[in-house]
Formats: sequence, structure tokens, C-alpha cells
Amino acid sequence: MSPVNRTARALFGFLKIRLNNLKKDISVVAGFHEWNDVQHIIETIIPVNVIIKSEIEFIFQHWMPFYHYSTPPLSIPAMKVYNALVNILTVKFNILARPVNNETVATLLLEYNKLNDLIPIANAELDLLNQVSIDSGVDPIIVGPRLPDPPQNITPFPTSFSSSDSSSSSSSSSLFENQVHPLDMAAAKIYFKTYRKKHRKSRKSRKLRKSRKSRKPRKPRKLRKSRKPKK
Repeated sequence: MSPVNRTARALFGFLKIRLNNLKKDISVVAGFHEWNDVQHIIETIIPVNVIIKSEIEFIFQHWMPFYHYSTPPLSIPAMKVYNALVNILTVKFNILARPVNNETVATLLLEYNKLNDLIPIANAELDLLNQVSIDSGVDPIIVGPRLPDPPQNITPFPTSFSSSDSSSSSSSSSLFENQVHPLDMAAAKIYFKTYRKKHRKSRKSRKLRKSRKSRKPRKPRKLRKSRKPKK
């Protein structure tokens, strides 16, 4: 898609949505430290790794054109947003630098929980940047990648599952895509498998049905003796 002109505040709102969606994506694995099923954790982390790679790259792709040309009074709060995003990027590198296996699972879960804590910090810095823009009346026009158009009649989903798209590096689970990617389906299956496992009640032992007692066969009725005719 060709670059387009848009205002800085529209970009801030767009990035907040993407970061919130990313936080929902990684919530599938953030908090897995209480689990003992290592194989299940590995199967869950692998598709989420693909999500964070594409989504964080996508966020930087839209953020950097504004950051490079930001001027006072937006340049200082923009630097704080940049630092917060770089912290997220660093954790992404730490996650993707490790193979996903039994030996690395514990470390990967710590990194995902760290990422889960860093996203709200970046969102808070974006809020401050947006407020400075409003207070100062400065909302510059910037040139950057085209923002996807939000679809109509969006049906909310309990958790967001992003997918990688090599052409746009966008996630289909966000508010800007309305197609189901095969990776989304795989992640969704993993999510519901996890949700059922975490919340279902323990099965109560079923009582064996008592076998019905076999009824005794009825005795055939005695035939009445025929009366002798009177003489």
C-alpha cells in the first residue's frame, strides 16, 4: 500500500489499539508459570512467538516515521514512548533468540511476563504524548504506511489472536482485519484447550447403575375345571 498523510493523534490511537491487542495475544502464555504440562506450554508458545515477531515489527514500522521527524513540544514525550517500545523490542529479541524446548520454557515464560508488564508502560507514555499534543494544539501531519480500515460489525472475541502477514505484517485479530488466518485458528484451539483445562470442574465418579432385578416369570393361571353337567 502507498504511504498516506495522517495526523499524529490518529497514529497514537492506532498504536494503542495494536499494543492492547498484543497484550491480549500474549496473555495466553503470560502466567503459565503455574503449569506443569511442559509439552502443552511449548505447543502454545510456538505460535505466539510468530505473533510477537510480526506485531512488534508492525508497530515500529508505523511509529518510526513520526519519531524521526518529531519536533518540540512533542519530541521529548516521543522519546519516552520510543524508549518504552525499545524495551518491548529487546524482550522480543530475547524470546526469539531462544529455541522453544524443555530447557528454555522457564526462561521464556519469565520473558513473556516481562513483556506483559512493559506494554501498559508504553501505552501510558502514548497517553502522555497524546495529552501534550492536545494541550499544545500541535497535531502534525505525518507520512507513513497506510493504516488498515476498521471493518464494520465487529464481533468481540474473548481473546485476540494475531497472525503474521508477510505483505503487511498485520494481525488479523486486531480491529483492522476481518479474516481468519490459519495461525489464528491454531492459536484459538490452543486457547480454548487451555481455558477448559484451567476452569473445568473435576469429574465426579459416576455411580454405577444398579442392575435391575430380573422379574420372576409369572406362573400360568390354573385352568378352571369344567363343571360336570347336572343329571
